[in-house]
Amino acid sequence: MDKLKWAVFIFAVLSIVGGAVVYMTGQQGLNRDSFFVAVFGSLTFGLGLWLLTRTLFRR
Repeated sequence: MDKLKWAVFIFAVLSIVGGAVVYMTGQQGLNRDSFFVAVFGSLTFGLGLWLLTRTLFRR
C-alpha cells in the first residue's frame, strides 16, 4: 500500500510538470524548439503513467 501512495504522488508530480510544459509551449506558439519541449512534456506525462500502472498491476 505504501508503494501505491508513492506511485500516485510521483504520477501527480510528473503529470503537473508535463502538463505545465505542454501548456507553456502552447502559449508561445509552435516553432521548432517548442515542439521538442512539447515532446519532452508528453514523455514526462507518459513516464508517470507507466510508473503508476506498473506499480498498480505488479503482484
